[in-house]
Amino acid sequence: MGADARLAVSGDAAPAASVAAAFLRRHRDIAIELVPGGKERRALLASVDHQAREYRDIAQAVAALGELSPRASDTLIARGERAASAALAAALNAAGHKAERIDATGFVTTDGRHGAAAPDLASTRRKARKVLGARLRRGVTPVVPGFIGTGPDGALTTLGRGGTDLTATLLARALGAARVVLWKDVPGILTADPRMVPDARVIPELHRREAAEVAYFGAKVLHPRALIPLTGTSIPVEVRSFINPDVRGTEVTAMPSTSTFASSS
Repeated sequence: MGADARLAVSGDAAPAASVAAAFLRRHRDIAIELVPGGKERRALLASVDHQAREYRDIAQAVAALGELSPRASDTLIARGERAASAALAAALNAAGHKAERIDATGFVTTDGRHGAAAPDLASTRRKARKVLGARLRRGVTPVVPGFIGTGPDGALTTLGRGGTDLTATLLARALGAARVVLWKDVPGILTADPRMVPDARVIPELHRREAAEVAYFGAKVLHPRALIPLTGTSIPVEVRSFINPDVRGTEVTAMPSTSTFASSS
C-alpha cells in the first residue's frame, strides 16, 4: 500500500480502492485459516474491514484534494504492519498461547519526522517498560507492529527503511531482553548477494561494527539503524530464516568476532 495512493493525487482513486479490496480479501482469508470461528476471529475480521475502509476513504480524500501529505502517507503505509500484528496475536491465542496485540503508537515515541522518524530512546524505554512490562509479568506475549511510532503532536509516524528491525532492538533495550532474533527470508547475513554470487555463504558471527559496515555497503538484510539502540549493551542479535527456523544464521555480538569474514577484512 502506498504507490496506488500517490496515483490518487491525480484524481484517480480507483487503484487505491482496488488495493483496499485485495487487502481485505487477503487478510480475511488469513483470519479464517488461522483463527477458529468465534469472538477472536470476529474481532480480527472487524479490524481488517475497518482498516480496508479507512484506506479507501483516505485515498478518496487524497483524490479530492489532489495532495498526499506525509502524515497521510504514513497512516496508509502503517496498515500492513498493524494488520499482520493483529493476525499473529489472534493466531497465538488460537494456539493456546496468551498474547495481546499492543499498538506501538502507545509507547514508541519519535521526533515526528514522517517517513523516516528517529525514536526517542529514553521516552520509549519509560513507556514500553510500563505498557509491555505489565503484560509480560502476567505471562502475556505482547505482539507489537514494527515500523511505527508517535510524534510529539500525537500523529502516527513511520521509522523508514529498517524500521521494523529498529523497533525490535529498541524494545529489546527498553525491556532488557536476553537477545533479539530478526526473522528473514534469507539464512543470515551472507558474504555476497546470492543473486549475483550463487555460492555466497552465511557469515556465522559478526561484531556490531562489522555488521553495520556490511549493511552500509549494501547488505539489505540488516539496516545499520537497527543496531543503534543496542549501543552500550551486550544484547546479541540473531539474523535467521523463517523458512528454515532450526538452522543457525548470523549472530551479531558486542564482542569481537572470530569469523573468517572478520579476519579477512
